[in-house]
Amino acid sequence: MLKELKQKLNELMESKEFREFKKNAPKSYLVSCFWFIDAKTGKKELKIDFYNPEKHKISSFEKKEKIECRIDQEIFQEKKEILNELKLEKIKVDFEGAIKKAKDILLKKYNEEASKLIVILQNIKGVGVWNITAITSGFKLLNLKLNAENNEIISEHLESVFEFKKLDT
Repeated sequence: MLKELKQKLNELMESKEFREFKKNAPKSYLVSCFWFIDAKTGKKELKIDFYNPEKHKISSFEKKEKIECRIDQEIFQEKKEILNELKLEKIKVDFEGAIKKAKDILLKKYNEEASKLIVILQNIKGVGVWNITAITSGFKLLNLKLNAENNEIISEHLESVFEFKKLDT
């Protein structure tokens, strides 16, 4: 899948939409790749994000029938920080390996199966990280952060969807 990701990234970078974007934001760089996956059907949607340090904004690209662009979106951060560049050449753990590890932990440790997966490949504090959130049919959320260079678990947290955010009543 890493090879497939690099191919999709190259296709994006060759597109007229991306070339136009880069002409207007030449200092922007890759910061994350975001997949939304239906674990039951295997259907995947990929969004690729670029950071513009001059504006402190994110621009997202998604290929559907054509390339859809969302330029200069706000970044959701508690404290304004420059986003780290995602360097794919440093990534050693591929998509399938990260997903397999998350599913194995979910099944073997928690006796749960994922129905939906949200997977983000990003750079956190200089380290490539697979940030995986699995939503189970039992209404639980597993958030797992894996080092994308050596497959070690950085953090793991399981909670009920109902505990995720208590609503004021």
